[in-house]
Amino acid sequence: MISVTKDARGVRRCFMMCWIGYALAYMCRMNYSMAMPFISADLPHLAERTGVIGSCFFFSYACGQLVCGYLGDRTRPERMIFLGLLFSALANAAFGFAQTFFGMAGAWLLNGCFQSMLWGPIIRIVSRIYSAEEYNRVTPVLMLSTVTGYLAAWLLSGVLSSLWSWRFAMWVPAALL
Repeated sequence: MISVTKDARGVRRCFMMCWIGYALAYMCRMNYSMAMPFISADLPHLAERTGVIGSCFFFSYACGQLVCGYLGDRTRPERMIFLGLLFSALANAAFGFAQTFFGMAGAWLLNGCFQSMLWGPIIRIVSRIYSAEEYNRVTPVLMLSTVTGYLAAWLLSGVLSSLWSWRFAMWVPAALL
């Protein structure tokens, strides 16, 4: 069970952890979009397949949402979130080392699967630590984590890809996560 105390400080800390975790997860989801043109330039033999690699993420994410939504109601959400974040970071790091289409597609497919482990358990935690009235006030704030993750990915991944290599656009967000 969720072991969060109902004191205001503990509730805020728990909410911020969920918010930061999901923002960083979004950064490790959108970094590929920024890195795509750099991957195509660096590895021209993969240029025509970069869209397929991105589709691998969304396929596994969609399937994972169905499975993880069910599992998220039956397991400890903290554990599911921790594992999703950890393995998403590892998948991002592995993508940065990948040299082949299958290596990249496999890493991104796994990233989608691990990212699907996050939203349901986060909502479960937030709904348990806040009253119904408070929950309705904080969910828009929680949704801002996605926007923050998008912006951070576009800025950070674009800068890293331009200055060094698209591989850093995968490694740095993985390290932050």
